Amino acid sequence: MLIRRTDGPYWCLPGGRIDIGESAAICCQREVYEETGLTVSLVRIIGIYTDPASICVYPDGNIHQSFVIGFETKVEDGSLNTSDESSAVEWFPPEEALKLNLIPDSRLCLIDLLANQTTAFIR
Repeated sequence: MLIRRTDGPYWCLPGGRIDIGESAAICCQREVYEETGLTVSLVRIIGIYTDPASICVYPDGNIHQSFVIGFETKVEDGSLNTSDESSAVEWFPPEEALKLNLIPDSRLCLIDLLANQTTAFIR
């Protein structure tokens, strides 16, 4: 499942910045719910992505280096909805998802998910 971002031409996995006092697990669940309307449980970590060249510039002027933890999740409840951050939320077969204009971190996480490696990737 991917979201079409409202702030650019990209598709990506749901995600976002961690709030103060929040765990990575809770952040993942909150961001998925906020951007898609789905309640999820975490299955495993797919990978940790910290490429120094992956710099994010936000419309509010914040700039930071990406630090991404990719989780595999299981949908527990809810129905797909868009938000102010997502103009579309859709399920794609993996081979179709990789043909989309994906944010690089999301592309790498999807490639790693498809590798079916039991241990987390660290990149």
